[in-house]
This record gives sequence, structure tokens and C-alpha cells, in this order.
Amino acid sequence: MTIIEGIFETHLEVKNLEKSMEFYEKIGLKLGLLDQERRRAFYLMGDESLSMISIVEKENPNLRHMAFRVHIKNLANMIPFLEDRNITILPGWDGAITKEPMVYPWLGSASVFFNDYDGNRLEFLAMLPEGPRNDIEQVFLSLSEWENLHKNINR
Repeated sequence: MTIIEGIFETHLEVKNLEKSMEFYEKIGLKLGLLDQERRRAFYLMGDESLSMISIVEKENPNLRHMAFRVHIKNLANMIPFLEDRNITILPGWDGAITKEPMVYPWLGSASVFFNDYDGNRLEFLAMLPEGPRNDIEQVFLSLSEWENLHKNINR
């Protein structure tokens, strides 16, 4: 079972199909179809394979950003999951460096950022049970700051 619940569909360009296939399998995606002739691989996500990502080999790939939706129960495991696979955690919003997921109060979500081998910026994103908070001025908080804020509210 993977921690990625999925997205509907997206396509990313990569320089080396085989090397990139190794990366996406390392983060738990399941190969659906390898089209060697078109230098493209399709990966299925989630327990029911309701989402798909296509990686296509290009000489000069255009880099993109994509967020994988993860279940809230896997929030605490996002960073260790990546570190166990030797995948570097990237700074979040405005270069903020954190050792925990970053919360976007206006969205009610927590995220961890990382790159694939080509530099496509990827994100694990979990929706938080407290929901969005438009009354917080900061664009982001650390997860512990968010949790402390909600502990104080619930007292």
C-alpha cells in the first residue's frame, strides 16, 4: 500500500526514462504501461488505481510542479518516507526550511516538497481535519505551530 492517494492525471517530462521510472517506483507508484516506442511510462496511483501520471522522455524537459494527495493518517510519515529513500526534502514557501510538514492555513493542508531526478518539484499534500483558517495572517506555519494553535483553541 502506498501513502499516495492520487491525482486524476498529469504528465511530466524527464531526460532519462529508465532512471525516472526508478524514482517514481521508489516513491511507490505502480507501472501501468511502458511505451518504449514513444519513450513514455504511465503510472497508476492509489489502491483503486483511480489516478495516473505519465512521464515522457524529452531531450530538454520543461520542469513542472505536482502535488500528490496523501491521507492525513500518513502525515507524520511523509518526511521519514522520503528520507528512507534518500530523497532530499526541499524548502517550502519562500525558502522556509523545516524538519516537519508545512501547513498552509488558508488551504487547511500540510505539505512536504521534494524533486524528482530531473528537478520536477513534487509535493506530498494532506488535508487537515481542522480545515482552512482564513484568520491567520501567515502564509504558512510549521505543523507543530499549527497543532499548538489548535491545542490552545480547544482548551
